[in-house]
Amino acid sequence: MTGMGATVFHMDMNDATAKAIQAERAIADQTVRELSERSGIPLTSLMRVLKGSREIKVNQLAQLAEALGIYPHEIVEHAENLIAREAGQTLSVVAQSDLTISAKRGLSRAEQRRRIVGDEDEGA
Repeated sequence: MTGMGATVFHMDMNDATAKAIQAERAIADQTVRELSERSGIPLTSLMRVLKGSREIKVNQLAQLAEALGIYPHEIVEHAENLIAREAGQTLSVVAQSDLTISAKRGLSRAEQRRRIVGDEDEGA
């Protein structure tokens, strides 16, 4: 979408999934290299996935989730919530259940909300 010469970027599912994986990596306190080693995904491939320049494969999603100690659907739900947030929608029922999961991990409410809505640091 363009307006007044500017291009407005809209996040797609691949970009949102990349952001969700980055967030989960930060929560797990893993470097990109550690995540690569634990998941078995080559570092260069993982970096492309995390930048959103390579579409993530289902088997990679499963490998990453296992390396992060979560279920693959948690990454997908996080990505869906990032897309909804960008569209200006409120947190879904999925996000509310994500708060419960986060609470079980010992995260504060503020940390849980940052995790869901994508306000985490995205440094690699």
